[in-house]
Amino acid sequence: MENNRQIKYAKSLDGGDTWSTAANVSYVDGFNGQSLWQEHPDILVGKDDTLFIVWEGKDKNTSNQQIKFSKSLDGGSSWSSWKNIKSANNSQSRPTLVQDSSGKLYVFTYSKNGLSNQQIWVTSSDDGGDSWSDWSNIANSKTDSRHVDATIDTSNNIHTTWRQYDTKTKRTKIYYSFFDGSVWSKPMAVALSKDYQYFSQIGESQGKIFITWFETTNKYEFPEEDPKEGNSYITYLDGDKFQDKFLISTNSYYPNVVPKLNQNNKTFILYSLKDKFFPIYFGEAPLNSL
Repeated sequence: MENNRQIKYAKSLDGGDTWSTAANVSYVDGFNGQSLWQEHPDILVGKDDTLFIVWEGKDKNTSNQQIKFSKSLDGGSSWSSWKNIKSANNSQSRPTLVQDSSGKLYVFTYSKNGLSNQQIWVTSSDDGGDSWSDWSNIANSKTDSRHVDATIDTSNNIHTTWRQYDTKTKRTKIYYSFFDGSVWSKPMAVALSKDYQYFSQIGESQGKIFITWFETTNKYEFPEEDPKEGNSYITYLDGDKFQDKFLISTNSYYPNVVPKLNQNNKTFILYSLKDKFFPIYFGEAPLNSL
């Protein structure tokens, strides 16, 4: 059926050379006259190799996108029936999830949740996703905040990044906050720029926290961005401050640090250029300064 978008899963047992046939994770019934809008999945390999997937989507009982959850205990052969984590009157978008060393799950999303602007929210589960805490606002901003990403380090601290509008510069900035198990740090801007900063990604590698993003002189339909070009940047956390940003590539966008993956102690990055993806490692040009 046209626009009948579902979340699919496939796996490879040979390092990506071949893949299983893609199958629905957990089918979501739709409603007449509208598309289902199942999109933006995020997958996590958790403790004991349990697989978790979250995504946003409508269903026959909710006309706004809600964050949906499913898990697999058998390596992806079967999945639990989807459930809305914590429903809200507003749409919830672009979730990401992490799991700490105790097995506690954290899901992040952006939503108004009754406020005047989109904000960054988190919920957690101590029982493998059977129940979830109330949503908590970690951006606490009066301006539009979207597109959150998260990672967890070896000390069990959770690190997050997102895009937020700055009323002083009249531009979007990339912000960062971390959770030490008790409280969230005050959000801080990652890097200065006279341009718009969009779509940050965060990852832990070589014991450092890296953040990538791209910048452009154009608003590109802010706040619902649809960028066509930009320059990709990266920085890393040194103590409680971020290093000066480094240019990854010009005329590129959507850079992404691949967490927990390195080759010869080099951090792996992907970035997009003219609708194709290119890999790069730290230590290779143009990142010799790192």
